Amino acid sequence: MFIRRTATRNTATGESYFTFRLVRSVRVGRQVRQQTVLNLGRHFDIAQEHWPALCARIEQVLGGQAALLDTDCPAAVERHAQRLAAQLLARETPTGDVIAPASAPTPDIQAVDVDSLALVRPRSVGVEQVA
Repeated sequence: MFIRRTATRNTATGESYFTFRLVRSVRVGRQVRQQTVLNLGRHFDIAQEHWPALCARIEQVLGGQAALLDTDCPAAVERHAQRLAAQLLARETPTGDVIAPASAPTPDIQAVDVDSLALVRPRSVGVEQVA
């Protein structure tokens, strides 16, 4: 995802202004198309140097992922990322309800008695046999 600044003109007054959009690239067949995910409006107040961090954080929230590396994400960027991710999640549900981000599935844990295991056919690849 990335943020695009788009020049727009008011048809009634002829006034030019800029709007901001959250855009993602989608592969359609053999071509890559850019699709507007969310219109951010005229008064988008996040500084341009924070746009990549904002987009990365939105993707993390939508995917239910934690950051691999610690990033210095300002509080304003984090608030915007949470709000925009909630808007995107609300759009995906038919009722408009906000759903929780995807979480990791519950692991299937089985108890195993290690002393009862027997090695039937050990592998000897790359290991010299001692006689």
